[in-house]
Formats: sequence, structure tokens, C-alpha cells
Amino acid sequence: MSADEFQLPDGAKAARASSLITWQDCPRRWMAQQRRRLLANLGFELASRPSSIGAHVGSGAHAAVGWTWEELTRSGELPPVTLADERGITKLRERAREDGVLFDPTTPNLNDAELAIRKMVRAYRDHMSASTRAIMVEAAMVGRVGGDWYLTGHCDAYLEQDLGLSPDGVPMSILRLDDFKTGVTIPAPVAQLGSYIWLGRARGLKPKAASVTFLRRTRRTADQPPPLVRTISPQLAERTARTVLGDLTAKVEAFETAADPDPLIIPCNPSSHLCTAKYCPAFRTRWCPESFLKPAGDDSNA
Repeated sequence: MSADEFQLPDGAKAARASSLITWQDCPRRWMAQQRRRLLANLGFELASRPSSIGAHVGSGAHAAVGWTWEELTRSGELPPVTLADERGITKLRERAREDGVLFDPTTPNLNDAELAIRKMVRAYRDHMSASTRAIMVEAAMVGRVGGDWYLTGHCDAYLEQDLGLSPDGVPMSILRLDDFKTGVTIPAPVAQLGSYIWLGRARGLKPKAASVTFLRRTRRTADQPPPLVRTISPQLAERTARTVLGDLTAKVEAFETAADPDPLIIPCNPSSHLCTAKYCPAFRTRWCPESFLKPAGDDSNA
């Protein structure tokens, strides 16, 4: 998600809403992922890593679920599940072809990845309701947050749920921001949700509720659990986003304007379970000297 994709002004600096969770986990890894060209120009060589199969399955599931919401909202009926499968699997294959793929024990090949998407799509469809319509799906959002900095992202869905009639016969509804997540562990993307709430204000969107709908990625032979929905206060989410983004922009500015850019200006987190050669391009490089304290190729926590 580059600045060009959002047509930002020359000299603009962008922070992706979905990347804030990485900054919270390890700012040094965030820099390695989001400012790779800058670091290369400063002489910091980073390793190349293909994208994980989990990320690709997530992209495919998002494509299928987003299209399903659009069709349900348009027609009032769920579209054929096989058409949703096609969209999800097409996206999976595109991502694998463009970004490479790092398989894991849960999903060791592309055939299992395609099956994982089919299982997720069916579980999510059982969770959908005709009484809920999508106001926005996978919408590109961008907003200036101070100085040359812009916040960018694609929110999963703003959903309006019909609550029936009030005692006076007035139709009632509630607007909810929902972020769809997949994986083997349940994430807590509070700052990401808060970013979409923040950016949604410019469009007149004021959700009364915010939630994460999580679908676990399972092995081929395992049953697919139903979606797990966790709610959070929209006010808390937005405050978290502002705090995290304020910390990010201040530290990145300090690094970029330093006379002698030092990796230690940007904190790192060697205790992160992603601090391994498998998942971090900065692992055991000059950009992250602290990671040399860990054994080479240590993926014990991955």
C-alpha cells in the first residue's frame, strides 16, 4: 500500500493502519518492512523474506468475504458460495505468484491453502444475516494526521444492522465497524480499528460499535470453528490509534532527521515471537544488533 496508490502529495509519508500492530510489537521490524528502501540507502542490508501462507490465505478469505457482503447488500440474498470461492482462490494465487510464499505446518501447500479458504468462507456465511447490510466494504481510506504524515488503509466493512422498530414504530439500526481476521492465533488489532474510525469521521461515519471477527486457519483434516466476534469500545480504539501513531511518527522523524542515523533510535523487541530469521528481515543484521543475542536461525517461538 504505497503513497502512489493513494495519490498522496510529493514528500508525503504514509503509515498503514494495518501496520500499527507491527509497530506495537517491534518498531525496528516495522522499519525493516515499511522503510526498506530508506534503510538500504543508509547502508543497512536486510534479508529477503517471502510472505507467509497465512497472509495469503487471509487475503483470499478477505476477497471472498468482501464480495459476499457486497452481493448480499445488493440483492438481499447470499450469492453462490462457489463464486466466492473463486474470488478467494484467485486472490490467493495472485499473492503467492507476486510475493512468494512461506508455508507452515498448518498449511504446508497451496492445495491446503485453497481448502482453508473454502472452509472459512462457509463458516463466515453462516454468520451473516440479511438484516445487516454493508455501508462500505474494503474501502480505501486516507487522511492527513499531522505534518507530512498520512494514515492510509482499507477498512473491511462498515455494517448497518437492522434492530427492528422502536415502541413508536420508528426503524432502528446500529452502525458497526468490523475487521475480519484469520490466522492461527487471535490478534488484537485495536489501533487498526481505531485508525478506521478516525479516518471514517471524514466520511461522516460514526460507528456505535467496533468488532473483530476472527476465523481460525486450521489443518486440512481439522474442523473449521465458527467465527469468534470480539467487541471493543470505538472511543478506546481511536484513542489507542492516536497514541500509537503519535509514537510512530515521532520516532521515525527522529531517526530520519538524525545527523547519524542509529538503529537504537528505533526500539526493538527481542522478546517478540516474530523475532526469528523466519519472520523478520532485520534478524541478525546491522539494523538490529540486539537480535545477535539470539541463536542464528532460531525459530523456536515461531
